[in-house]
Amino acid sequence: MKYCSHCDELIRKGEAYDEQSIDVATGPGITVYRHLEPCRPAVPRQTAPVGLGR
Repeated sequence: MKYCSHCDELIRKGEAYDEQSIDVATGPGITVYRHLEPCRPAVPRQTAPVGLGR
Protein backbone atom coordinates (compact mmCIF):
# COMPACT_ATOMS: atom_id res chain seq x y z
CA MET A 1 0.00 0.00 0.00
CA LYS A 2 1.16 3.50 -0.75
CA TYR A 3 0.15 6.55 1.24
CA CYS A 4 0.48 10.18 0.17
CA SER A 5 3.12 11.97 2.24
CA HIS A 6 1.15 15.23 1.94
CA CYS A 7 -2.39 14.22 2.96
CA ASP A 8 -1.79 10.79 4.60
CA GLU A 9 -4.52 9.23 2.41
CA LEU A 10 -4.20 5.93 0.56
CA ILE A 11 -3.15 6.19 -3.08
CA ARG A 12 -5.72 4.03 -4.82
CA LYS A 13 -5.18 1.88 -7.89
CA GLY A 14 -5.24 4.03 -11.02
CA GLU A 15 -4.53 7.33 -9.22
CA ALA A 16 -1.59 9.32 -10.56
CA TYR A 17 1.25 9.76 -8.08
CA ASP A 18 4.88 10.81 -7.89
CA GLU A 19 7.58 8.98 -5.98
CA GLN A 20 10.77 10.41 -4.57
CA SER A 21 13.69 8.58 -3.00
CA ILE A 22 15.20 10.27 0.03
CA ASP A 23 18.75 9.15 0.73
CA VAL A 24 20.25 9.46 4.20
CA ALA A 25 23.85 9.02 5.27
CA THR A 26 23.07 6.80 8.28
CA GLY A 27 20.72 4.25 6.74
CA PRO A 28 18.99 2.85 3.69
CA GLY A 29 16.73 5.89 3.07
CA ILE A 30 13.04 5.96 2.22
CA THR A 31 10.72 6.41 -0.75
CA VAL A 32 7.81 8.81 -0.34
CA TYR A 33 4.75 9.09 -2.56
CA ARG A 34 2.53 12.07 -3.33
CA HIS A 35 -0.68 12.55 -5.35
CA LEU A 36 -0.09 14.42 -8.60
CA GLU A 37 -3.45 16.18 -8.27
CA PRO A 38 -3.55 18.72 -5.43
CA CYS A 39 -4.68 17.19 -2.13
CA ARG A 40 -5.38 18.69 1.27
CA PRO A 41 -2.61 18.49 3.87
CA ALA A 42 -3.21 16.15 6.76
CA VAL A 43 -4.85 17.53 9.89
CA PRO A 44 -2.25 18.01 12.64
CA ARG A 45 -2.32 15.25 15.25
CA GLN A 46 -2.18 15.80 18.97
CA THR A 47 1.26 14.71 20.17
CA ALA A 48 0.97 15.44 23.90
CA PRO A 49 -1.78 14.79 26.44
CA VAL A 50 -4.13 17.65 27.24
CA GLY A 51 -4.69 18.90 30.76
CA LEU A 52 -1.24 18.67 32.28
CA GLY A 53 -1.44 22.28 33.48
CA ARG A 54 1.64 23.38 31.63
